[in-house]
Amino acid sequence: MSTAFDELQTVVDRYSSKIIFVNNDPIAPYDLTPGKIVIFTCVGDYYPYQSFSSEFDQLLTHYQSTGRLRNYYIILTNQNIPSDVSVKYRDIVTFIRIPTSYSWYRDKIAAEGFTRTRNLKRHFLSLNNRAIWYRHALFYFFVKHNLLDQAYFSYNMDDRFGVGQDQLFDELDATIGTTWYNQGLDSALLKSMIPYKIDDFVPSTHLWVFGDKNLYNESFCNITTETYNQDRDPFFTEKTFKPIAFEQPFFLYGSQGSLEYLKSLGFKTFDDVWDESYDQEPLNHLRFEKMLKQILEVSTWSLDKCESISKKLEPRLTYNKQVLMDVLPKQYDHDIELVKEYIEKLINDKQNLLG
Repeated sequence: MSTAFDELQTVVDRYSSKIIFVNNDPIAPYDLTPGKIVIFTCVGDYYPYQSFSSEFDQLLTHYQSTGRLRNYYIILTNQNIPSDVSVKYRDIVTFIRIPTSYSWYRDKIAAEGFTRTRNLKRHFLSLNNRAIWYRHALFYFFVKHNLLDQAYFSYNMDDRFGVGQDQLFDELDATIGTTWYNQGLDSALLKSMIPYKIDDFVPSTHLWVFGDKNLYNESFCNITTETYNQDRDPFFTEKTFKPIAFEQPFFLYGSQGSLEYLKSLGFKTFDDVWDESYDQEPLNHLRFEKMLKQILEVSTWSLDKCESISKKLEPRLTYNKQVLMDVLPKQYDHDIELVKEYIEKLINDKQNLLG
């Protein structure tokens, strides 16, 4: 699969005069030609339904007052749309959740042919680009506990929204506050260290920036900081699947229940290696701190111990990669055929209400 939900193209072609197909690029409802069924797909990012609520309200009011649809929306996503939202807008939109479409990342991470050789030189690998409070805090934690020499670690503090580096730094600090993992650090020194790069490694120019593949062979485990940490609503980007594709055990900070959700997709995690109960902590900051304490424990292990554990985990790591590369895509192929049938039914049911 080369792009998200490109298997829908056969349906789009069959009903080309009746459909607008928007693939992985959020567009506000009123930016689209009326009188059409809009199929919108979203894999790599959240579908921003909250941002469009006022426009959906207008579309719903139009339908309720006229009995006609300005447009009808079919939205395919990985995320869990709250039931109150899907029920409220069910007359104008159908949300379809397809968790197996995460297999899209199989072709994006470029791990085919990679062989895990385990030439361990560091305990940790953690690649962090965009500025988010918990990535900022993770950098502080590594400085505070002298762990940078035990890791291949990067933090670019990318200013995605153009806030300005000084203001962004202050805002991130305010969000984190002062706690055990950053108390007593020199703010001016920390600011001068960012962006923090990995010595001797040139980042890959690949779209999903997995870094030099040697990083995975030379480090024991991955510390993955996801883009999203909404309350008990796990949503994965390519970041979660990098350590799986490159056969590393991993810590994962995201939404509450992220590891649990990965298991529901068929992956195996590492609760027999370290305590993963942090995953169920509902408070974001406390969940993060509980994960840090496990990382601190791993930092005390010798590289020989890490090597021994890594070797024992080899069948599990191979299994996880197989799930990503083969099992999940096959399940997706099955799921998308059912979805295509459902979409065709929706098109036939709703087209007479358009106008």
